[in-house]
Amino acid sequence: MPDTLTARLLLRHTKPLKLPERLLAEPEGTAIFADQEMREALTRRVDALAGRLLPLESLVAGEEFDGSRVILCSIAGLEETRSGLGETRPGLPTRSLTGDYLLAAACGLDPWDDLAALEDDPLPGDLYAIACLPRSGSTFFCHLLQGLGTVARPTEHLRPHIVFLAAYARELGFDPVRWTKLVMRTDSSGDIFGSKIIYDFAAEFWPVLTKNQRTELTALFSGLKLIHLERTDKIAQSVSQFIADETRVWHVRQQGDESAYRDAKQAVHYDSERLRTIHARFVSSEAALHDRLL
Repeated sequence: MPDTLTARLLLRHTKPLKLPERLLAEPEGTAIFADQEMREALTRRVDALAGRLLPLESLVAGEEFDGSRVILCSIAGLEETRSGLGETRPGLPTRSLTGDYLLAAACGLDPWDDLAALEDDPLPGDLYAIACLPRSGSTFFCHLLQGLGTVARPTEHLRPHIVFLAAYARELGFDPVRWTKLVMRTDSSGDIFGSKIIYDFAAEFWPVLTKNQRTELTALFSGLKLIHLERTDKIAQSVSQFIADETRVWHVRQQGDESAYRDAKQAVHYDSERLRTIHARFVSSEAALHDRLL
């Protein structure tokens, strides 16, 4: 069973979405209300938010406020609060942080985009994904495909924070199927959608879905073409993973970063036991991926 959902747990596992930073960047006309737990968690991440957050309790009490749109921040249910706000300020644009705001961020969209309008767009018909393990050379391969300009942009959409959101889907109002369809619609090129699937993340994602969600996604990807990318030298792959874990450098994206990365690698102290553990995990995961693809 997953841990009890708290505001701090949510923000810790969704760091890539930069939710506190998104809130801080909201224009002054946005009234941001947060309950005490969420205020403490948000300001712990970004101190400057302290001056932007209004107590959710004041909104519940019916106190007046200025704002052309509203964001409600709480991991508790907000249906009654939203309903009451709709009665006192009808037509006021409102988002819940643990709702469409979170879903849009997870899709790489503006939280104020009209998601319902985007969902009217047709789904792409030509789907493919690169299936692999970490440190397999997939980032380089994806850059090569992107450079072609004809086969969409294979992006790693399924990341640990998405697995977390799916695991707490009921508490957060997060729909993994809706997220998948939105990503397909907004990150496709013409009628082509490409993605990259790290097997370890997929193996964590699938079990946390409901039976109906798995059925829907199975039907959605019935025509998916899979490209299996395997790094056959598992020792080199294991060493690469060990170095990445130690240096916290996963990719050298700019030429100027290479020197700093070389220095960081020189400082790494190898641990043979950990290397054996990583190697065993890679061998096991590759075998499981093979079984899935057969």
